[in-house]
Amino acid sequence: MVDLHNPNIIGTMTGIDLGSSNKIHQGDTELVITDTGTGTLKGTIDGSERLNMTANYQRIGNIPSNDYIEFYAGDGEANPWFRTIMNSDTILDIGPTFVDMPKGIARLGTHDTSRGYLLLYAYGTGSTNGGLIQLETAADYDSHELHYQMLVYEDDFIIGPSSFGNTNGLKYKASGSGATGNWQISFPSSLVRLDIAEDSQVIGNSSDTSITVNQTSNDITFKGNNTTLAVFHPTNGLDFYHNGSKVAETTANGISGAVWG
Repeated sequence: MVDLHNPNIIGTMTGIDLGSSNKIHQGDTELVITDTGTGTLKGTIDGSERLNMTANYQRIGNIPSNDYIEFYAGDGEANPWFRTIMNSDTILDIGPTFVDMPKGIARLGTHDTSRGYLLLYAYGTGSTNGGLIQLETAADYDSHELHYQMLVYEDDFIIGPSSFGNTNGLKYKASGSGATGNWQISFPSSLVRLDIAEDSQVIGNSSDTSITVNQTSNDITFKGNNTTLAVFHPTNGLDFYHNGSKVAETTANGISGAVWG
């Protein structure tokens, strides 16, 4: 209700219009209340609609850059519970305060009723970066790792510490570099130390020193300096190699062939 006896209001308002639309306005700023069966409340600031409330929805829009929307709990403006900042990097804050937020919680879905759904989009054409989740370390423990992360890089899914960057860690490698549908563990040196595919598993660096288990043949291959040293066959025994060539093998009678010194 507007107190028409308040000289401060009457003195500063350009007009109060009564009718099918009750309007309080001054220049390009106005508040309009309409009741034609379905009530509406609209607010305009400097000619731009910022508030539109009906029985079906409540909308706050056209927020200028770096302005924000806040909702407060019963303790008033000292402790806003929800805030979104509208700028080039839209920010959503949820919690009892935004200076110290010990209980910041975002709840998605309804307990035992409906599932929560979180969708993180990727950049557009020309970018390698997909969705990203960062888990920050506490202040007393951030000297080694600032955060841990889950991200999509190109078409790979990666979990790892911040020091590993965007391309290393526990990785599902969807395509490329001879790996399709593989799980890998790689380090900042870009060397893969564990590569698990549907038909083989490699421990170490497949292009240097490694142990490879072939799930089809059940063979186990040992390599050093990118050269095969030995191959274990579950049914035929062990083959030995030197400079890439087979030089000896195990048989029922022992080892046959020339064994290098």
